[in-house]
Amino acid sequence: MFKIKILHKFILRTFFPLFLGTYSVCIFILLMQFLWQYLNDMIGKGVSIAILIKLFFYAALLLTSMALPLSILLASLITFGNLGEQSELLAMKASGISLFRIMKPLITFSAIIAVLSFIFQNNIVPKAQSKMINIILSLKEKSPELDIPQKIFYKEIPGYNFYVKHKNKKNGVLYNIKIYDYSKGFENIIIIVADSGKINISKEKQHLVLTLYNGKLYQNMKIIQQKNINKKIPYRRETFGLRKILINFDTNFKMKDESIILKHDLSKNIKELLNQIKLEHKEQDNINLTTIKYFKQNICHIHSKKIKNKHTTNNNLLINKLLFKYNNMPNTKKISCLQQAIYKAKQMQSNSYISMIKQNDLQVKLCSHHIYIYKKISLSIACFLFFFIGAPLGSIIKKGGVGFPIVISVIIFLIYYIIDTLGNKLAKQGVLTAEVGVCLSPFILITMDILFTYQATNESILKNYKTWVNIFQKN
Repeated sequence: MFKIKILHKFILRTFFPLFLGTYSVCIFILLMQFLWQYLNDMIGKGVSIAILIKLFFYAALLLTSMALPLSILLASLITFGNLGEQSELLAMKASGISLFRIMKPLITFSAIIAVLSFIFQNNIVPKAQSKMINIILSLKEKSPELDIPQKIFYKEIPGYNFYVKHKNKKNGVLYNIKIYDYSKGFENIIIIVADSGKINISKEKQHLVLTLYNGKLYQNMKIIQQKNINKKIPYRRETFGLRKILINFDTNFKMKDESIILKHDLSKNIKELLNQIKLEHKEQDNINLTTIKYFKQNICHIHSKKIKNKHTTNNNLLINKLLFKYNNMPNTKKISCLQQAIYKAKQMQSNSYISMIKQNDLQVKLCSHHIYIYKKISLSIACFLFFFIGAPLGSIIKKGGVGFPIVISVIIFLIYYIIDTLGNKLAKQGVLTAEVGVCLSPFILITMDILFTYQATNESILKNYKTWVNIFQKN
């Protein structure tokens, strides 16, 4: 029967609470960054708490793939830093236990997390991504809550500009109101001036009910045809004591159609992306065949059809016959032939340009599909690779707590993130292939893994960071 050794239990008990803690902190920090990014789309929209909870839940699922590698790095660095600082790591090594044996349970744990991370990114993240984007786009299109400021033109109501000099916040009465109604076009603008008024939202939240007191209305009269441009344009003026205006203003929150978002690469798993790649390769082949067929049919001059026969196979002979026929033509027919040739050449150039644009668009899409496939694999592998940075580095620096390890973890993660972003950008621009661009950051991590693991397992003086401080101080 399989039994967990006491040493492995001790390492897991030490590591697991730190992993949960660092994961919670990483998710919180990334969610705060997400909130700051989309804060303007949420403020003043009057969205229910349930919608915002859904948004942050989907965002947390999406950000988990980024938080897991960082939390494993930080937790392993703190764990082995604490063990080294308290001389527990030294006692284990003195008992004949190697560093790899100490790391064995956490290596297994990191491998399991990497596999689960890949499954999570492939099956759950695409759905969460589509849900989150749908909510964000719906928030952007939702009308803001009505809050007309004082002494500032308010333009949030489509087709209207509102100006209020003073507002009573207790009863909601507005004073010295100016309204510019250009909903029917600027040529038919209506200007309304009122001493006071009040704005209410209808029960179905589809309209604004505007009640105005003691005001005037000015409106340009529509003229069907006006011959004299210098003639004055008539307008209508109306004085009122009480006037009610109904304005279309939908304040309800409506979710957008999610089917459009599902077509994006972010909302697809690897199987769907591979199917999309096959379809686009077929489309590329069809474009190539169509282009080749078109050029074969139109590469020769139209008059060659009249001369060329089954026995004419020599190109030089064909060209000579065409030149002979052209030289014997009258000048009017020569001009007609030249015009026809120019037109045909321009047509071929236009078709070639359109074909090139289609091929370029397909190539960009194919590159994007490959990037998203390799990105899912890359982030999963990063969970495993970051452990082999954190654990050996923690045993090297022998510094526990949350101070120095956090600084080191942030620096390493920033290096990884910058290289990863740069590689993806170069891959999208076509400078690097998708494989090289996405695998650039894991390659850097593997190099750091080998370096730190070698230093931690070989008891080299280079593993002591104080040695480097002494070297620089002597120089």
